[in-house]
Amino acid sequence: MDAFSRLYLNDYELLKDKNDVEGVLISVFSESDKIITQEIEYEEEVKKVRYVLKCKKYADKLDIMGFTLKKAQDEFYKVRGMRKSKDEFVQSLNKSIKFIIDNKIYDEYFLDRISTKFLEEDKLSENLVLFILKNKELFLSGSFIDIRFMLRIVLSIYDSEDDEIIYDVSEIIANGYFDEEFEFSKNAKEIAKSEYIINEKIIVLTEGKSDACILETALNILYPHLSEYYSFLDFKATRLRGSADALVTTIKAFISSGIANRTIAIFDNDTAGQEAMKLLSGIEIPNNIKVLKYPDLEIAKKYPTKGPTGDVVMDINGMACSIELYLGRDILCEEDGSLIPIQWIGYFENAGKYQGRILDKANCLKKFFDKMSDKDISRENFDFSGLDDILKMIFKAFN
Repeated sequence: MDAFSRLYLNDYELLKDKNDVEGVLISVFSESDKIITQEIEYEEEVKKVRYVLKCKKYADKLDIMGFTLKKAQDEFYKVRGMRKSKDEFVQSLNKSIKFIIDNKIYDEYFLDRISTKFLEEDKLSENLVLFILKNKELFLSGSFIDIRFMLRIVLSIYDSEDDEIIYDVSEIIANGYFDEEFEFSKNAKEIAKSEYIINEKIIVLTEGKSDACILETALNILYPHLSEYYSFLDFKATRLRGSADALVTTIKAFISSGIANRTIAIFDNDTAGQEAMKLLSGIEIPNNIKVLKYPDLEIAKKYPTKGPTGDVVMDINGMACSIELYLGRDILCEEDGSLIPIQWIGYFENAGKYQGRILDKANCLKKFFDKMSDKDISRENFDFSGLDDILKMIFKAFN
């Protein structure tokens, strides 16, 4: 059996939705606006479940969301201006809406039973009344303008302390489409949030400026068709310092501020990065934020190092794989074909491991960006395997 949810302005039914709710409208309410009462209806006791808010407060929320009265009037004027000045048009529009609601008119056939004396004296208002009533379903579906703009105009007319906007979900609950405990407003907000997020760029956070520049460059070369979906943190513009600890601070800031964008935070595959990631343990990380580290490298399993015990070839995954190690053999090899070694520079007592850094780091970065400036650079003439592994990990982060 079909059932309806209904949106009221005081006791006038503005719209109804079959077996569901109009998400963009009920999302403006909060769950604290939900009121459950027992009432007598047709001599039977029924449970009423409604979201109730003063019209002024609902209008304030729409304003914050960008559905201001001026924008609403501009939008409606575009639809039905009819060469009238905007001020004259708005006066007639308000007059027409008030006439419809005060007289509880739901379609043009009601006009036969309602005195239209004032309409006969105001041709523009008469035309607007007929236009609104004949196209009511189109307005409610957002076919002409966003329904929230239409509602904002209505709320500008009914803004006294006694005026209320009411979303009645009793019928769809009573007919089993939803449970009484279902959080309609919260659910609508989550849906709207997810739809917004899908259309926004994924933010990529790295430990430092070089990481962001390198990954963005590789993305533009290897997957140019996907570059529009990602945004890399601009260290220069934000004047942020780069380090593993600083990345932890940024992640915590994103979490605490409730940023909705999908965000990927990537730590270096080294001792400092792994120790920094431990600082996030015990913190509830929302689903829209993924914390990763650079993947292990095959080339790093047997890599030359220099330290207190001399020159040793060893597995440096998890201890010394910063972004430079992912730049490929074209960058990592000396002129004689040998790999540029790792220098052990510090000991992390808690981890019981050293932190490593590639020698001649600055020259490695220069060589990389010099090669990337070649317009003919491609997979065929440069070893992108390490960076490609990172990019593929980024692509799969939210799969």
